Amino acid sequence: IAFETFMFCLKNKAKLLSSTGFFANYYPQLFKFLAWFPRSCLREFTALLPAMVGPSTFLDVFHSLLDLAVLTAVLEKTEKERDPAASSKVDPSEQEFRPIITHFTRCEPQSVFLGNPRSFLLLQRFTKLVPMTPRMEAVGKVLPTLLDVFFEVMLTDGPEDSLRALVPVLFDRISQLFLVEKVQQHIRQLLVEKVMAILYKFPSFVISMKTHIIDVIGDMGSPHKEEVVIHLCWAVGDYAGAEPDAPCTPAILNDFLEALELVIYERMSVARSLGKPVGQQEHSDVYTTRLMHAVISALAKIAARCQDLSPRVLLALGKIIKHRDYFDQRVTQRANECVRVLKFPSFWDSVPHCRQVPFSC
Repeated sequence: IAFETFMFCLKNKAKLLSSTGFFANYYPQLFKFLAWFPRSCLREFTALLPAMVGPSTFLDVFHSLLDLAVLTAVLEKTEKERDPAASSKVDPSEQEFRPIITHFTRCEPQSVFLGNPRSFLLLQRFTKLVPMTPRMEAVGKVLPTLLDVFFEVMLTDGPEDSLRALVPVLFDRISQLFLVEKVQQHIRQLLVEKVMAILYKFPSFVISMKTHIIDVIGDMGSPHKEEVVIHLCWAVGDYAGAEPDAPCTPAILNDFLEALELVIYERMSVARSLGKPVGQQEHSDVYTTRLMHAVISALAKIAARCQDLSPRVLLALGKIIKHRDYFDQRVTQRANECVRVLKFPSFWDSVPHCRQVPFSC
């Protein structure tokens, strides 16, 4: 039935799109087919995925893709419960997890399940109790391909308002992935890359989404948000105030400056709490070096775009130089270079309107 349904949809896709609301109203059923047959239905589902992405569906489709393995787990659980031998046993967790089962077995679109902390915790408990199966592992392998198709549609045809609504969801889901742990790191990296692709297409988002960006940078302690924090620090420096079409006031730059200053103080605080310089910590060494390079570059560009903030930027860079024991030698060297460059008046006019290629760490 699943294969025949996909073939019917492919054959009549143009008519279904122009004359009906089939894909907008019943795409959850197609997701169930893919979750149960991730290998055999992948090609057909991939061809139909762009038809499912629309102004009213793109957020739920995005969540459905990231939670595809959860859907597989729910379907396997409900299938097991239909077994007469298993149905005689009472599962004490069945009632607790009923909202999850109801949501993931829906036939039509519903509100996002992860819309509140209670749902997130419930989903966490459910996924911890679910044993990994070959079908779920297969779902994990196809997920990057499906996400690439989704974002290709959004970046090519998605309106600005839809992409603006998608970015905060991306920030949240980077730290909210479930099951298939083998591919989670790859999925997080992919999501970070898509965030940067959106910001490259619409640099003004850095200004209009200032609060969201500052909140993420402030959450640098989360182990799952390390990469996105580095990239957002770079984006602040490259895009804040650099676009003539995106009004940026000194107050906005000041808010970004405060966020970047907190990053510096946080990294020094981490070193003090551990009783040794950050550069001598195995995990923190590379991460801190990359993060501080992004922060220093952003600070220098902010100073170049708002000379009133230059004294504070020079003070922040001076703290990095003063506390050189907490950082890799390359970090303090970069801070010294920026201090010297900022003292040349000709530098002020060379930075404000620069536009570079997407940042890659």
